[in-house]
Amino acid sequence: EADDPVIRVGLPESLGKAWSDAFRTRGRERILALPEFVKGIDKVKRPLHSKLLSLANDQHHFLMMGSSNFTPHGMGVGVFNVEANLLFEDVAADAWDRLELPISWDDWRPKCELQWDEQYEPAEDCTDKAAMLPRFFVCASYSQVAGVLKVTLDRSVPEPVEWTIQLKGLDKDELVLFCRATGTALTELTYIFAEGSRAASLTALLIEWQDSELQTRQARLIVSIERKEDLAASNHLAALGVDAMIDWLIHGRSLAEWQEGQLNRRTPGVGLIEGLDSLRSVDTSSYTLYQVRRFGRAMSGMCERMERVVLVPEAVRYRLFSDPLGPLSLGKALTASENVCTLAAMSGEHRLFLLAELLLSVAQSARRMLTASDKKSRKWLKELIREAITNLASQVESRRGEPGSTVAENLAKYVLEVLKETADLAGQQWTEAANAG
Repeated sequence: EADDPVIRVGLPESLGKAWSDAFRTRGRERILALPEFVKGIDKVKRPLHSKLLSLANDQHHFLMMGSSNFTPHGMGVGVFNVEANLLFEDVAADAWDRLELPISWDDWRPKCELQWDEQYEPAEDCTDKAAMLPRFFVCASYSQVAGVLKVTLDRSVPEPVEWTIQLKGLDKDELVLFCRATGTALTELTYIFAEGSRAASLTALLIEWQDSELQTRQARLIVSIERKEDLAASNHLAALGVDAMIDWLIHGRSLAEWQEGQLNRRTPGVGLIEGLDSLRSVDTSSYTLYQVRRFGRAMSGMCERMERVVLVPEAVRYRLFSDPLGPLSLGKALTASENVCTLAAMSGEHRLFLLAELLLSVAQSARRMLTASDKKSRKWLKELIREAITNLASQVESRRGEPGSTVAENLAKYVLEVLKETADLAGQQWTEAANAG
């Protein structure tokens, strides 16, 4: 507060002493108190909840920012949480300025000037010791491609009297995968899922065991993906069709929210009575204008997702080629012959028009991404964009040249202009194809 110069820290003084002991010998016993309110920027008080871990020597500075607390659970030691963090490496002298914090590095305070709160509360990710997963269960990994689940055990530590490893199924009883009788000498347990369920998102296993007092305990063991090659693109949206993809992109819904909305539409007594709602009394979903307007709104959502991706090759490649809501997935859904949903059930000409709109939207978004990128990133970004644009242009050309299909003259001219407009991103091949057309 402006009238209260005392800085109060909600941590025990033992932490302040440990900090002081660690950094005093290097002349860096400095503590910066970030304000909850910055005049002219904040409208309300915003206590800092994000975490920042700084590791530095004379040459380099590593900064890790994200959801992890500085606890064993948060930092991946032993049984760990699912966390999301960004790790930056920088030159030590420049790191502080890049943080863009609302105070200067020179505004530091020594430990003795702070008031410490001795009413210590453990971090929110710390659990009761009795409920903590035994060290016997080390880790679990899963390959969505091969459908192989692996659980690693540490037989150098005591094994619980009885235990089971279970998989919570959807709308069915819990499935027991392993138990104490499973391979009493094994250090790695393996379970192979049926081919039809391998792409499922498996995030945690339920471990149930008896402790030394024969009390039954339960905890979750996080399931990791060891390699990016083991991560399959989600097939949920492809199975539900292009209409669901459009709905997701417009409303930003999750799979569960979308399915709940579909269920409510079919459940009597849920929502408005269609006969009393003039907007619902007439079904406009098959109107061409309505479909095109919805598709345009979805393109805005898709382009926003593209442009907000972190500029690293793996992330951009996933967003363009593997994201179930990405441009290549949407293009594939539009051209799928077995797709019988509202949008995809339109005529071949309408599909061709929407594919051309998709190509044009992605090209415009790609140009904005290239403009905003630095020189180093632009080199690999151009290659990924070229590959994506070429793929989409191929789909447009394939739809335009389908045997037996007739395209109106004005639509044919429009598609040709789109191919010309995007030729600089796709390469010389499409410039020649467009001119030849």
